[in-house]
Amino acid sequence: MLEPPTHTGVDHVHAHPRHVGHRWIDLILALTAVFISGVSLYVAVEHGRIEQQLVHANAQLVQANSWPFLQIDGQYSRQSTTRISLDNAGIGPAKLETFEVLYQGQPIKDFYTLMERCCGLAATAEGRRLQFPNGLSISNRAKQVIRPGESQLVMEVPASLDQHDVSERFLKASNSITYRACYCSVFDQCWISDLVGLQPAPAATCPTGTSNFNDGTP
Repeated sequence: MLEPPTHTGVDHVHAHPRHVGHRWIDLILALTAVFISGVSLYVAVEHGRIEQQLVHANAQLVQANSWPFLQIDGQYSRQSTTRISLDNAGIGPAKLETFEVLYQGQPIKDFYTLMERCCGLAATAEGRRLQFPNGLSISNRAKQVIRPGESQLVMEVPASLDQHDVSERFLKASNSITYRACYCSVFDQCWISDLVGLQPAPAATCPTGTSNFNDGTP
């Protein structure tokens, strides 16, 4: 049995791997081994990169399938009731963080203040009952979740029965009433919107200290 060649030195005896006896064949074998190692490393790196892309794409798909989109819907009527609602036309729930109503560009704190400024609503409860015997419907908006396809009431103004014609004034003032909201998805992606346009502005977080519109309840 042939033994591998050895090389002796002062301190050690070294065994060398057997060669085939042809230098060019040995070189090809060495280069082939290096090439295979390189290909294996490239495949491993590429596989990891593709996996990362798939994970990122799946995360984007999940977020896209949870995208909320809030908008104001107004149903105006002179004969019956004018109804303003906040609708989620997206495909994911919306966490409504802030909701503002502005009259002539100025934020309004509550429904009764809005109606007094724009439309001649009486300042007293008795006066309001005379104007609207069936009452007024309003709802506090901020800090709630609106599901996809859900419509939440903002305010209802029925046809008024007194000489001041509050509901008619409300219809005329509607072009001067605007809205602003900040809402987030379940993944805490947030947007600030005028609730009319189709391109809400992305926001890192919703602003704090906002004067949220409410129903006028102390």
